[in-house]
Amino acid sequence: MLAAVILLPTYTDALDYCPKEEDGVMCVREWFGTASGYFATIVAAITITYLYQQNNELKKQTQFTIGDASATLDVVPHHKTDDEIVVRIVNWNRRSLLLRRVEIIGMDCATFVLKAEVDDVLIPDVLSPNFEPPIDVNGWEDRNDKPHVAKLRVFAMDPTGSVRVRDWPAGTRVAVTAQVVGDRHDKKILTGDVMPEG
Repeated sequence: MLAAVILLPTYTDALDYCPKEEDGVMCVREWFGTASGYFATIVAAITITYLYQQNNELKKQTQFTIGDASATLDVVPHHKTDDEIVVRIVNWNRRSLLLRRVEIIGMDCATFVLKAEVDDVLIPDVLSPNFEPPIDVNGWEDRNDKPHVAKLRVFAMDPTGSVRVRDWPAGTRVAVTAQVVGDRHDKKILTGDVMPEG
């Protein structure tokens, strides 16, 4: 800024920007003051944006600390076969999570569940994508222990119902409908991509 004020008369006639009745030094001082105000506004806007992001991170950390963090969902291909996927739901919340439905979305197919487990314990008789009764994933109350995890082995059939899907188109996702058990029983839909990008 100081260099601009010093070099301004070299490249332009600074008095062309000033009213004729004003002294040149006073005019340059006013231009410098105005530019300083604009610069301060830009710095303030950047600072506010940064503080807003910091506040969001602080909220996430606080939710995690008091046990109000949301559950997470990961989807990976099964390590032995290309026509099954493993859906892993981790309950980071202190409240129980009821899993009600799993569905493959983004392609024309029917979803089936081959196996369901919670904390490596098999849940018997789960084949339908609609869980009745719902699968209960306990809340993470003991922070010295690991959180509770549900795993679903899922496959999809093509529209004819005769062939398992092996090629997962880009944009295919898994959606799990769940409910957080509490005073309101909040409904959540957890989603994840079937195949990782790249």
